Amino acid sequence: MASRGLKFSKVRAWKMVRYEVLMYFGTNYVRTHLQGGNSPNVGVVRNALVESSLLHMRILTEIFLSRGTQPDDVNLQKLGFAVPIQDQTLAQNIGALETAYGSSRISGSRCWTINKMLAHPTTHRSSKYNYSPLFNAMEGPLTAVITRVYKLTRRKLPYRTPAHEGQVAQHSV
Repeated sequence: MASRGLKFSKVRAWKMVRYEVLMYFGTNYVRTHLQGGNSPNVGVVRNALVESSLLHMRILTEIFLSRGTQPDDVNLQKLGFAVPIQDQTLAQNIGALETAYGSSRISGSRCWTINKMLAHPTTHRSSKYNYSPLFNAMEGPLTAVITRVYKLTRRKLPYRTPAHEGQVAQHSV
């Protein structure tokens, strides 16, 4: 019976990851292609898309860095990967993601910024913030990890975009 429960847990974990990948790529695509000028409604939608992209970025990064400490947290091991990671390319990609993300204990790191400016109600949060440097630093390493994980597990990415169009969009709230 234990293996049946483990299999169910792995299936649920992959469903959750699939949803997060879909939402991450989907919101990023819509966010970077949003049109409509500077009307207040477009501004609200733009801010919601930036925050949604950051939330899904944070969730996926925490999964791939296996930072969760609770029994129900999804991590690479629960997705079926041996830890330490055996695939050199994935290990390098994860190292690059970890370097880009940083630590919640280091003020100004991307992890700290997402936590303080988005995920937690802190005095650092404000109505305006330029997230462009954060997106520019995180998108490449996170996309590389996602792509490699999906390739190694022979899964189809749930969302295809003309990613890496070479355009840098403004990511401000």
